[in-house]
Amino acid sequence: MAEEVKTIDYEVTAEQRKNLTPQEIAGFIKSFNNYDKNKDGHMDESEFKSIMIDMGHRKTSDADAAAMIKEND
Repeated sequence: MAEEVKTIDYEVTAEQRKNLTPQEIAGFIKSFNNYDKNKDGHMDESEFKSIMIDMGHRKTSDADAAAMIKEND
């Protein structure tokens, strides 16, 4: 049985729309799309790990990324 890959969906919430400018929202979506390598609209563990590493968290492991995604389920 194949291991299930966890993903995060990115949607701009009503709360974000109230607090962010259209330019900020566009920036977030552009950033998300840059990391969504397979362009499926979801952030999987390896894509999320890339974000963490690029943000300076160089020691992020696959298990760390999976745990962070799981916390957001």
